Amino acid sequence: MSIELNRPYIILTIRDHELAARMVALGICPGTEFRMVRSHKYMSTYIIEVQGREFDLRREELDQIMFQ
Repeated sequence: MSIELNRPYIILTIRDHELAARMVALGICPGTEFRMVRSHKYMSTYIIEVQGREFDLRREELDQIMFQ
């Protein structure tokens, strides 16, 4: 799924259970709104903003998050 910068998205589910547990510990769970604020495609990292905080995700982590 492609993702646009600065567009709001809602997390539907996180498919990887280990990743889901880490994200829930940070307050990021299904129903949470986020925005992609930067991407570093050469390093395959993406910066998302959730409730005013920024988090780095690797491409393979972002691929495990279903959103709309």
